[in-house]
Amino acid sequence: MWCPKYRKPILTGKVKSFVQDQLEAIAHTKGYMVLESRVMPDHIHLFIDAPLIHLLIQQKIFKGVTSLRMFKKFQQLHKQLWWIL
Repeated sequence: MWCPKYRKPILTGKVKSFVQDQLEAIAHTKGYMVLESRVMPDHIHLFIDAPLIHLLIQQKIFKGVTSLRMFKKFQQLHKQLWWIL
């Protein structure tokens, strides 16, 4: 589980759909299986099947890649989180 900084509810509508697609794409690329995922307005739950050795790395992969792609596609989010970025 992880959330946007200050739990700002930005994961709605098109952003939510995009994030869900990205999580699936990243898991597929890494060879992980998404067992369950929930994208809520202010946090994400992700339960995946991955090798034990990757446990420490996988959260950074999902958070980092999804965040970069999300802010690149939805540049208006920078205005909502201007004090963070």
